Amino acid sequence: MTAHEYSLLESYLAIPNSANAPLVDYVFFCEAISQIFTDKSLEKNPTKTLSAFKAPSILDPKQVLSEDEERALDSLLQRLGTHVRHHRLLIKPFF
Repeated sequence: MTAHEYSLLESYLAIPNSANAPLVDYVFFCEAISQIFTDKSLEKNPTKTLSAFKAPSILDPKQVLSEDEERALDSLLQRLGTHVRHHRLLIKPFF
């Protein structure tokens, strides 16, 4: 995460206090993370079927590439693929 993303997360989870010490709502944070992987009521209903987590999209469906941009992107991806194959690079960890 970038420093800006950390500061946004910190401001989202901030708890106001009188001592002016920077506090965050750690319980809320943990519950929000847990909701991605499981359900809180699963202990009471162990046969419940969980749905797959669907991450919100950051892509704007109104933003599409022009034909020139599509060609440039395709050319770039072809060159990248060729470079990766010729140099036997393992690029999967970067994604």
